Amino acid sequence: MALGHNYNDKNSKDWYWVPLGRYAYNHDNRTRIFNEISESISSQGNESIYVKSGIFGQSEDECTKVMEDFKGWVKEHGGSFW
Repeated sequence: MALGHNYNDKNSKDWYWVPLGRYAYNHDNRTRIFNEISESISSQGNESIYVKSGIFGQSEDECTKVMEDFKGWVKEHGGSFW
């Protein structure tokens, strides 16, 4: 949900915000989920279910950028990331 929020929010062109939920503080679960998503995108590229769904990007590169933006945002707002 958080990965798709900013990507699909047409009002957030000049700023980045996502709902800060439990994933910001639950390091083990967040790491596991992000590793699974990253592995899918890096191994399957544009054929990954995450890219094909278009939830947070239309290409491998775009999805990867959204994930990096998210990691930075969580780190900046109280969740220590990786």
